[in-house]
Amino acid sequence: PEVFLLLDTEGRILDINERVLPLLGYCPASLLNTNITAIVSGDHTSRLDDFISNVIRLGSGSRPYELKLFNREGKGKWIEITGSRVATKQIPERILAIARDVTNRKKTEERLRGSDKYFRALFDYSPEVIFVLDPNGYILDTNDRAVVLSGYTPEELIGRSFLEILDEENAAKIGDALEQIEKHGMVDTVELRLQTKSGNDLWVDMEGVRIERSGQESTILGIATDITRRKQAEKALRESEQRFRTLFDRSLEMFVIIDTNGRFLDANDRALARVGYEKSDIPGVTFLDLLEEADLPRAYQNLLDILEHGTDRETHEYRVKKKKGEYVW
Repeated sequence: PEVFLLLDTEGRILDINERVLPLLGYCPASLLNTNITAIVSGDHTSRLDDFISNVIRLGSGSRPYELKLFNREGKGKWIEITGSRVATKQIPERILAIARDVTNRKKTEERLRGSDKYFRALFDYSPEVIFVLDPNGYILDTNDRAVVLSGYTPEELIGRSFLEILDEENAAKIGDALEQIEKHGMVDTVELRLQTKSGNDLWVDMEGVRIERSGQESTILGIATDITRRKQAEKALRESEQRFRTLFDRSLEMFVIIDTNGRFLDANDRALARVGYEKSDIPGVTFLDLLEEADLPRAYQNLLDILEHGTDRETHEYRVKKKKGEYVW
C-alpha cells in the first residue's frame, strides 16, 4: 500500500508507483518532473526541506516525517515518509522515498486531542479535589481546586508523596487504600485529614480508582470532597452537647427530656432524686404516669401547645407521684 517515489535532491519527482492514484487521485505520469512541493501543504514545505537534507546527510535511517499533501480535489491527506539516498557512478544522487497514508490515524489523534482538552477542562475546573497518583502514592498531577484548598503551588505538590501531607494516623489509612486499589482496582470513601501548607486541617472524603492505559504504567485517580465545614460543625455540636450535658447533670433544678408521646428519655440527678427513680427506670415511665388523673387533661393540653408552638413559657404546677406512691409538688 506504500507510495514509492524517486526524487532528485531538489525534490523533483522522477518516478512514482501506481499507489499514488488511490491516495491522491493523480495518475503517475501527471506528476513526473513535478516538484513535490506542488502537492505539499504550504506550511509543511520546511518539513519537506528538512526531510530531503537529512536523507542526503545521513544516507539512510532518517526518522519518519509527517507531511500534509493535497489530493487532486484539494482535500488534505496525511502521509508518513521515510527515505534513503541512492547514487552510482552512472546515476546522480537520488532519494528513494516511501510514503504511507496515515490520514485516519491523524484524524483519530485530532479527536483524542479534542477529548483530552475536554477532560482537562473538567479536571481543572472541577469543584472536587482531584489527584493523579502513581502506584506508590506520588502525585503526578492535580487540579486547581486542590491547589486552592491546600495552599500549595502545583510545583510543590507534583512529585511529592501524598503521605507527606498526612499525619501518621491518616498516612496509615491511605496506605490501606492503596493496597485496596492494587487488589481490587478501587477503594470506597475514606475520610482523611490533610495538612494545608499553613498547617490547618483539611478534611476530605476521598475515593480512588486505578486507571489502566495501554503501554503505560497504571495510575490512581483520587477524587476528594471537602468536608471541613461539616467536621467543624460536628465538633462544635459535640462541644455544645458536652456543655449542655454538664449543665443538665449538675443543675440544682430538675430537668427532664420527654418525647412527643410523653415518654421519658432522660432526667438529671436532681429530678430523679426528687421522685425516687433510678436512671434504669426511665424507659418504662411516661410523664403522664406521674400525674393525678384530674391533672391529665391540662398536662396533655400543655404538651400539645408545646408541639404546636415550640415552647411554653408559662409556669404550671403539678402534683407528681414518687416511685413509692406519695406525691410531691
